[in-house]
Amino acid sequence: MSFKITPVSLSGKSQASLVQVHETNNLVVLMTLKSNVDFSQKSQIISRFDEEFFSKRGLTPFNNLRETVQKVDQEISVAAIYVDGKCVNCVVTGASQIMLFRAGVLANILEGKGTVVAASGYSKNEDVLIMGNKSFFDKVSQGELRAILFESNPTVAVEKLRLILGSIEENTAGCVMVSFEEVAEEKETKFLKIVHFLVRVLPERKIHVVPGSFENVRTSSRKTTVLVGVILLILLTVSIVFGVKQRNLKLLKSKYESRLNEARHQLDEADSLFALNPIRSKELFNQAKKTSKDLVNEGVKDERLSILEKDVVGMSGKILGEYTSEPDLFLDLSLLSSGFKGSEVIASSDKIYVLDKTGGKLVSIDFETKKTEVVAGPDQISDVLKVAVYADRTFVLTDKGIYEVTADKSGKSLVVEKDWEGEVLFSSYTGNIYLLDKSKNTIWRFSGLQNGSFGPKQKWLGSGFTVDLTKSNSMIIDGSVWILTDNELILKYALGAPISFSTSEVSPKFSKPLSIYTNEDLTGLYILDPENSRVLVFDKNGEYKASYIADKIKEAKGLVVSEKTRKAILLLDDKLYFLELKHL
Repeated sequence: MSFKITPVSLSGKSQASLVQVHETNNLVVLMTLKSNVDFSQKSQIISRFDEEFFSKRGLTPFNNLRETVQKVDQEISVAAIYVDGKCVNCVVTGASQIMLFRAGVLANILEGKGTVVAASGYSKNEDVLIMGNKSFFDKVSQGELRAILFESNPTVAVEKLRLILGSIEENTAGCVMVSFEEVAEEKETKFLKIVHFLVRVLPERKIHVVPGSFENVRTSSRKTTVLVGVILLILLTVSIVFGVKQRNLKLLKSKYESRLNEARHQLDEADSLFALNPIRSKELFNQAKKTSKDLVNEGVKDERLSILEKDVVGMSGKILGEYTSEPDLFLDLSLLSSGFKGSEVIASSDKIYVLDKTGGKLVSIDFETKKTEVVAGPDQISDVLKVAVYADRTFVLTDKGIYEVTADKSGKSLVVEKDWEGEVLFSSYTGNIYLLDKSKNTIWRFSGLQNGSFGPKQKWLGSGFTVDLTKSNSMIIDGSVWILTDNELILKYALGAPISFSTSEVSPKFSKPLSIYTNEDLTGLYILDPENSRVLVFDKNGEYKASYIADKIKEAKGLVVSEKTRKAILLLDDKLYFLELKHL
């Protein structure tokens, strides 16, 4: 394949113009001359440029073009390209610049900053090189240029730019757009190739006329004619089928190509707008993401779509705060105790606590060193329902009340006798025990006493408030009380009173969330949402920060977090897995 190049210029056409475009024999030059250069000098500069470039021998086109530009560097600002087959040699000097528009993406190739800068590379079909001087790029932003090229071919694009810039004769803005079109070399069609091959391969048949044998020769000739006819018919059929297939592929491409280009443009625009307008950036990103997914579902096979998919995944963390990767193994709990099966995970200070209700065991694991310790065994917590830990004190909820795990002979002591009915949630914080009583629709506090025991229950929630705690499924305390409900709400209470709180909208909405986690050292609220295979992160004002998506999250039974180690720990039966917190 060779390339046909088509330059389209936007510059002054009069001899008085300071911007001149020169094109000859695959050499295209955009010159911006100084205002004090008269017409005769302009002609001499252009002539000398041609002589210097085309008269040299023994240099590569790249070095030749660079040296030629260097010799006129003091007199003009230059952007020049020379096309040698598929190789494009580019040089700029002064304040000129060269950009490349390829597959919907606009990229800067060369930018002169007072010195001669050169580069070379290989062109692709439908590439457009934009050569411009400083005045042009000062007046036309990259966003405007990308949008115009995305919608128009170079000829139309130049006319649109002309409207933006006004009279070219009256200003010094100059631009040349060079488009590349792949041209097939003349060669035999596949059909003719096969025919010529058969003609060469089949042996030449010599016919001898012998008296009395003419009928035999004529019969043999008929057989050969029929054979050749059959072969030609087969080849013709193959050629038609191939042609129809190519036509269908071309038709399919025409149906999706504009959508693919638009999605590429939206993704690039989302990236460039992220720092300036995050909301608009997210809108554009989601549009590009949806189009990419739709095209994949429609069965489109295109290398550009594959690149778009990868870029969408790669940028989702930056723009949407979405991170997709499977968690890594943190610890295999079955190695600690045969048959160990975790049912609940909590954390306090720098330790993780995992409860095995069935086996009646509670173990602790250090967040950083992974050092493990058995905190309680079947003799102490055989009938445990839930566990709470604060500092170095461990409490377990049973059908009889709340026990504290002790190191003495009995191994536990009753600290709160049961006087509630139905399902409850409980937690320990700063020496007090808090019990969320669903049946009474309230929260009780058992204040810790100096001797280590606990006083009688007190209604922690103040009067005069209407609350609904019947759908609560998880409670955590960091100074405020955070409650996660089955109906997708996060409730916040402080000093016994409800605090207005809502989270920014996420898509899809979290449904049937399993647990909420935070503490006084964390900046975020972490929501385990197995239904959507993700962990959601909000700050404590309710603003969305990130989501971590992985198939294994569907199986998770609990979640704890250490922002210090940048890990979210997930409990899956007999194993702990971790997600790296990339949003921090």
